[in-house]
Amino acid sequence: MNRQRYGFTGRFLLREMKGIFIYEERDFLYLDMTKKEQYGLSFLNWENEDKTIVKICRREIVDEYSELQVLNRFNITLSKSLIDQIDRVLNNEYFEKIFSSDAIDDNSIEIHPPFIIINDLLQIRIEDMKELLNEWIVFLKAEEG
Repeated sequence: MNRQRYGFTGRFLLREMKGIFIYEERDFLYLDMTKKEQYGLSFLNWENEDKTIVKICRREIVDEYSELQVLNRFNITLSKSLIDQIDRVLNNEYFEKIFSSDAIDDNSIEIHPPFIIINDLLQIRIEDMKELLNEWIVFLKAEEG
């Protein structure tokens, strides 16, 4: 596959969390990378032991970005609900700082513009989370196989 590269050499700001800046050395970024690719996620149709196909979000490398696997708990309705809260932030409207649902009750999702904090371990830009959620919705709607 021919992918268009963005000619970038040097340090790339990966994230800033609580005043600590984390950088990553990169030679280039792909312009056509999806958000899930940028965060090293895979969306997969997984076959359970009982031969049932479930849709999962997976990250092979275990680090703070593994927290994005919380998407496994999100159905289409819940995803749209968080997108609605993100849109409220982006439109400077009132929003709930703590996003909660029975489906994710053992996970913590807090909105602290310009970031969303997941389980007090991962800080992700609000816009990136919105794009991830939209990609997740498209995947959930896709036919298996």
